[in-house]
Amino acid sequence: RDGLGRNSRGFLDEVRAYVGDWYEVLGKVRAPVTIWQGSDDNWTPPAMAQALHGALPGSTLVVLGGCSHYSALREALTRIG
Repeated sequence: RDGLGRNSRGFLDEVRAYVGDWYEVLGKVRAPVTIWQGSDDNWTPPAMAQALHGALPGSTLVVLGGCSHYSALREALTRIG
């Protein structure tokens, strides 16, 4: 409630956490993780998804051919749901 638009301090805190260094934490994740990545995503480059996959033990990377950022989301939702 406080982060997006109503409270700039809250929004800045969220952005700082998002772009922070999570490398040490990623290796400790034990929950199953599936990364859905569009091959043509220009918001989140495929190399970023591959690096995240490499840092998350036991994760699964699903690359959706021809999908951009939002079309990957739509495609993933059809496969999940």
